[in-house]
Order: sequence, then structure tokens, then C-alpha cells
Amino acid sequence: MPEDIIDILKKNNIKPEPLFVEEINRFEKSCGVIFPATYRSFLQEMGKGAGRFMLGSDVFYKDIVDLSEGAKQLIEENNLPQLAENAYVFWMHQGYQMAWFICNGNPNPEVYFFTEGEGSKDYVIMGTFTDFLDIQLQMSGLK
Repeated sequence: MPEDIIDILKKNNIKPEPLFVEEINRFEKSCGVIFPATYRSFLQEMGKGAGRFMLGSDVFYKDIVDLSEGAKQLIEENNLPQLAENAYVFWMHQGYQMAWFICNGNPNPEVYFFTEGEGSKDYVIMGTFTDFLDIQLQMSGLK
């Protein structure tokens, strides 16, 4: 994960709360995938929280354990294509937006995104995982 994200958080008096490597390893195993390097780094740096960064979104450890159920519901309600077996939903917002990536060995994978609403009928690519974090910094008013 780019160091500038951590620097930006710290300049905004936000102290990220890390997730320990052992916790990440157990969580990864329970998900049945191998997390991309940038996502592992994100969890190691701020997996338990980061103040107002992504506040209101389910992206930190305590909220992401059950994201797959919310994603399945959103997919069914909107008649969307099923996600690949190695897809990992890492972010949801208010039950009507979701983001995921494919766990295929890419250290900084493309992020697929869906938002429910008029005209939303398919997934879009938002760039890489680090691009997604940068967009979230902007949306959080931190950049």
C-alpha cells in the first residue's frame, strides 16, 4: 500500500488501527482465497479502523466477515452476474454499493464496483485497489 495514504491519514490526525498478521492469516484461510499484497498491506496498516477514512462503509475487519451475504443479496435483487469463485468482496456501503477484486495472484488487482440505482445494470472497473483507496481518501475529504 502506498505510504502516502498512511501519511495523509496521520497528517489528518488519524491513527490507523492495524490487524495483526496472525489475524489476517486466519481470516484469509477462512475466506478460502489468497489476498493480494496491497490488500494484506491495507489490513496490516488499518484493518481494524482508520477514523473518518471510509466511515460508514463496511471495509474494516469487524464489518467484513459477513460481506459475502450482503453481496449475494444485492446481486440477486439486481439480477447481476454471479461473482467468480475467487472473487472477494472487501467493501460495501449502506447495502446498495459493493466493491470486490479477483484473487488471482495480482498484487494490486482491479476493483469491480456496483451501485444500485437507476441505470445500474452491471459492474464497472474503478481502477486498481490502490486507486480505490485514493478515491476513498478524496470522498472522505482527506485529500
